[in-house]
Amino acid sequence: MVQNRVRYLRGSSSGNLSAGADFSVGAPGQLVVGLRSIDFNLDGHRDFEVYLSRDPSGPAASTTRVRFTGNGTGSFTLQSSTPGVAPPSPLPSYPVLIDLDGQGASERVSVTRREDGQSNLPITAAASPGDVTTPDAFATPEGGTFSRTIRVTFTPIPRDACLAVFYTVDGSTPAEGAPGTHVLGNPEETPLYFHRTATLRWFARCDLESGPERTETYVIDQPLQVDSDGDGIPDAYEIMSDARARKDFDPLGYDADEDGDGVSDIEELRRGTPIDTLRVCEGGATPGAGCDSDEDCLFGFCRLTCQGGSASGQTCDSSIECPQGTCGDDPNAPQAGFYLLAGT
Repeated sequence: MVQNRVRYLRGSSSGNLSAGADFSVGAPGQLVVGLRSIDFNLDGHRDFEVYLSRDPSGPAASTTRVRFTGNGTGSFTLQSSTPGVAPPSPLPSYPVLIDLDGQGASERVSVTRREDGQSNLPITAAASPGDVTTPDAFATPEGGTFSRTIRVTFTPIPRDACLAVFYTVDGSTPAEGAPGTHVLGNPEETPLYFHRTATLRWFARCDLESGPERTETYVIDQPLQVDSDGDGIPDAYEIMSDARARKDFDPLGYDADEDGDGVSDIEELRRGTPIDTLRVCEGGATPGAGCDSDEDCLFGFCRLTCQGGSASGQTCDSSIECPQGTCGDDPNAPQAGFYLLAGT
C-alpha cells in the first residue's frame, strides 16, 4: 500500500535549495488528489491543506481534507482532518512553489502522485480474460447517428496476415460464401463508407478459427443525392454495394482528374471513357511512363490527346482520331452542362 508523504525543499534568496520538512500524511492506500496553500488563520504565516482519496476520480464524499498550520519558520502542525471535502482544483502535475517560511524565497513542495495507464485496445463484455489469440475486429467509429457520409475502419486483433473480416451491410448474418456476405482480406487498410443508414454485421477469421459476431448500426440522415467532397459525383455512385469505394474514387476526397489527361472524372463518367487512362511517354529513356507534357519524358515525348470533340481526353496520333476535335497537348477544359450518373 502507498503511504503518502509531503516534503518540501527550502529555498534561499541565493537560489539554493535545502532539505525541509518531510512527513507522512493520510492513511496507507490513500492518494493525494489536491494541494493548496493559504493563510487560513490570518496570522501572517502560510498554511497548507492536502486532499486525499482512495479513488482519484471519486466524488467529494470519498475525499478527506487534511489541514496543517504553519509557524512561519518552515514547520507545521496538524490542525484538522475533515471528510467529504472536494479539492478546489485538480492536483497540478508539477511541484508547487510556495514561500512557507516568510523569508522571501520559494520552497518547492511535492507530493506522491499516481498516473493511471490506459490502453486503446477495445474491450467488450464478450471478451475472455487473458485470451488474445481469438481472431476479432472492432469497427471505428462505433454505431450511432450521423448527419454525413462516414468512413468506417476495422482494427483487427491480433494483427495477423491470415486475418480476414466477413461482413454484411444489410443486417443479415454473415456467412462465408453466402449471398450478401463480403470479405476483406486486409481489413485494416480497406475502409468502408456509408452514405445512408446501414447495419454492419461481421466476424473475423484467421485460418480455420472464427471470432465472435459483432454488429454496429449507423443511422445517417442526409439526402441520397449528397456529394460530400464537392467533386460533382454523388457519394451513392462512389460507394459500391459492399460499402467499399469504387475503384479510383474516394467519397470523401475530391476526384478531379484521376489520370491527369485534362478531362475531369465526372466528364469521363458521362462519356463512358476510363478515368484512369494516363498519357504515357513514347521513345526516349522512359517509354510507357505517365506524363503530362514532353518535359516529363527524358529524350522522348508525351502522347497527345484529343482536344474537344466526342473523343476528348483519349490519346491520339493525329486529328483524324478526334471527331469534332483536334489532336494536341493542351489541357482539356471540362464541358459545361448537367450530368446524370447511373450506378448500382
